[in-house]
Amino acid sequence: MSSRAIEGRRYGNRRQAEVTAATLRPRAQALLDQGFRLALVAAHEDVDRFRVVYLFVAARPDRRVELVLATDRQAPTVPSLAGISYPAGRFEREMRDLYGIIPSDHPLP
Repeated sequence: MSSRAIEGRRYGNRRQAEVTAATLRPRAQALLDQGFRLALVAAHEDVDRFRVVYLFVAARPDRRVELVLATDRQAPTVPSLAGISYPAGRFEREMRDLYGIIPSDHPLP
């Protein structure tokens, strides 16, 4: 993966990059192809939006990449990653249940 794919803030071995709905899946796929795994998807409720954080981790050396996607509070939707990562499907269903964030194109809505 190019450094451009994970540009953004750095905190030691952790990198954070903002993504859009259009760039989320390609960036996630690139991380998975490099041996990262999806460890967590968490939704954060801000005043004017939801932030969804996708945490990818890899070992030896310990590496972490957070992809951050902002979505509208009125009609919160994110692209589903369930088709490329089994854990993503579980996390997405929980976000839907807790926050009403709809994972579009989820195979088992």
